[in-house]
Amino acid sequence: MFAALGRWCHRHRWIVIGAWLATLLVSFLALRAVGSSTSQEFGLPNVESKRGSDILDDHFGGVGGGFGGSIVFRADQGVEDPQVKAAMARAFTRIDRLPDVTLTSPYDAAGAPQIARQGPEAGKIAFARVELPDSISNERAKTIGDKVRDDLPHIDGVKTVLGGDAFANFEKPSSEAIGIGFAIVILVLAFGSVLAMGLPIGVALAGIGLAFLTYQQRAISADTLASAFAPIRTAALRTFWLDDLYVAIYRGVLLTFSRAIGWIDRYFVDGVLNVISAWTLDAGDRLRRMQTGKVQDYVWAVGLGLLALMAWIGVTW
Repeated sequence: MFAALGRWCHRHRWIVIGAWLATLLVSFLALRAVGSSTSQEFGLPNVESKRGSDILDDHFGGVGGGFGGSIVFRADQGVEDPQVKAAMARAFTRIDRLPDVTLTSPYDAAGAPQIARQGPEAGKIAFARVELPDSISNERAKTIGDKVRDDLPHIDGVKTVLGGDAFANFEKPSSEAIGIGFAIVILVLAFGSVLAMGLPIGVALAGIGLAFLTYQQRAISADTLASAFAPIRTAALRTFWLDDLYVAIYRGVLLTFSRAIGWIDRYFVDGVLNVISAWTLDAGDRLRRMQTGKVQDYVWAVGLGLLALMAWIGVTW
């Protein structure tokens, strides 16, 4: 089928090129219709999580509704050592004064539970809670993370680690280009046509681009796409019903067949073998009674056997 498609594409190359150009034009118009305004904010319009964030913004100043992170530090001399406490407290004060940053220090009354009080590391480990607003952009979050790393002091015996969504680094993967290159070579060798190879590669690149615009650039609303392609989304969420097909085949065919084979094994194969073994045991028990251990009985048996043999010979001859 693919070989025929490749030959057709080669014979009608101008039609194929026109179809690709028309697809690009339709995709561009669709993007314009959906919306092309780029947004770098961590947020979704008119969803439950957004409404909850709005309530926190209106009544609690946004505290508790943003992206959380932690500045975890361990001190061999103890986190409440005067030198460690003074240096870390100054750093936390500077970080808390950064725009868009809310910090809860373990040295404050509200953050007292953030110092370990149990286990072998009690008094040596603590953390400061950092929160960024949910409307912050990727670039701004990265800038704040770099600033926090620069503001942390370097103290002998103290190790500091940043964790949480607030300090996550959004790095672009570097291996996709190599994978696409290998895919192009393999598809060209398999289909024998550059145009036929372009179909799966184009679909893959279109999917990557759409995901980038939707989740990275926020240029397209994910809710709008979900509504526009509801049947496809439903099929994808149901794994294209492959699991249902597997269950139907397993339960309807394989399990029924296995139960039938099991019944045959239990009641036919094992039954026949059990009957044969019972007959063998019964015959052995009956023959066992012929062994009396008396020489006279064995002599009588041999004599009777000889008489029977002689009678048979006389009859047949």
